Amino acid sequence: MEKVLEFLKKQSIAFYLSIASFLLILIGTIIFAVNGGSEYYNDSDKLVLVTVFSILALLVIVAIDVLSHFLPAKYVNLGWILVGIFAMVAFMVICANRVESIAYIFGSDLENDNPLALPAVTQYFIGAGFYFVGIVCAFVASFFSVLKDKEEDTETARQ
Repeated sequence: MEKVLEFLKKQSIAFYLSIASFLLILIGTIIFAVNGGSEYYNDSDKLVLVTVFSILALLVIVAIDVLSHFLPAKYVNLGWILVGIFAMVAFMVICANRVESIAYIFGSDLENDNPLALPAVTQYFIGAGFYFVGIVCAFVASFFSVLKDKEEDTETARQ
């Protein structure tokens, strides 16, 4: 237990933000996968790209947290760029697949009688919310070092 507490004392805000980002992106990806397999959309084959890029972003987050204990912060922080690229590509792909259906559901009378339309788009918005907040957490985490010691070394180097 002491080792765990010692480990947690060494971590900076970026470590906790990266965990939050990991969980939020994972939850968003799961919601997107369920949404893509729903009766209304049924386009789970198009969501393979979203899943692949989301998994890549999640793997890079884990790599950042692990490698920050072994490599200098300037090298590890380059991983945040990859997280942003992978997560935003996945987010844009899912948004591009849903824009037309959102326009039909909210902007025309074509889907008024469809009981599956509104729950499907609501589920999409919930997933997009989780995913977007995860991206924001990753963005904020990129401004900090994962370890407190490395943060102090960076401040000393700047002066």
